[in-house]
Amino acid sequence: MQYLITTFDNGSIDWTIHSQLLKEEAKHILDLYQQGVIRNIWFSENKDALLIIETDTIEHARDTINSFPLVKAKLIEFNIACLLPYTGFERLLNGTN
Repeated sequence: MQYLITTFDNGSIDWTIHSQLLKEEAKHILDLYQQGVIRNIWFSENKDALLIIETDTIEHARDTINSFPLVKAKLIEFNIACLLPYTGFERLLNGTN
């Protein structure tokens, strides 16, 4: 199952004093990307991270995000949305509503 993770800062944070933690975060994300857990990652206009991750359950998705160094340090929080298959093409192909 794939999940859309949206992150947001936990308050006003001076990121310039967290360079080592940001490197740890990048390394952790790279490891998860290489394992195939993180499928895609972007930054939004306001620098929040948006990720597509693939895990067996939403609990595993939550555990995965809770393992992020920035989450552990309580600098960021996140929301999870389960991504369900698009069924709209069935309306065209099968004539259903």
